Amino acid sequence: RAFQEFFVDLDLPLSLTKGDEIAVPVAVYNYLDRPQEVRLELEKSSWYDLMGDPVRVLKLGAGEVTGERFRIRASKAGTHQLTVWGMGSARKDAIRRDVQVLPRGRLVMEAKNGMLNRQWEAPILVPPTSLDGMGRLLARLYPSAASQVVEGLDTLIRAPHG
Repeated sequence: RAFQEFFVDLDLPLSLTKGDEIAVPVAVYNYLDRPQEVRLELEKSSWYDLMGDPVRVLKLGAGEVTGERFRIRASKAGTHQLTVWGMGSARKDAIRRDVQVLPRGRLVMEAKNGMLNRQWEAPILVPPTSLDGMGRLLARLYPSAASQVVEGLDTLIRAPHG
């Protein structure tokens, strides 16, 4: 049987936009039959600006669940990690989640189609107004039109409920 005296949990949105300011909710669960003091610490990182103290001390009663919020402002686009440490009276816990920060701007997508005989070329132009580090290329090659249709059907089966 596994038992953990307390643990921390993090509830993040699917993505943020650069410049977003949010209050990140952190839940703390005390499974002891006595009160416990838990020290929460938000690990510093260069992708966000912290608005306030990175350390909070919570007093939890026996079997109590409570929450705390850390205000941050997303300052760097990309996929980053957010880590929260919890130090209880005798044990430690931590949680780390990935956070996608989208740039402020407009998504531009372009598709090129053609038949692949021996050689096929398609120029790819990245606009001069594009944001640094945000250019991506996804190439998909299908052996026949039927395989492309099958991929489309897979997408329909997953949407909207999986």
